Amino acid sequence: MTDIFRKDPVYAAALLNDILNDGVQTELMIVLRQMKQAFCDVPEVAELANKT
Repeated sequence: MTDIFRKDPVYAAALLNDILNDGVQTELMIVLRQMKQAFCDVPEVAELANKT
């Protein structure tokens, strides 16, 4: 997943929004961990998520 997130950060932001809307905390934690590995800057991804 980290490679996919790096190649398509817009997808990563959209996925994060979907997970936040669903409210599944376990899934959120997994994806945030993968995003941290992909981007090393989770707040930046969260900011992108708010823009989609």
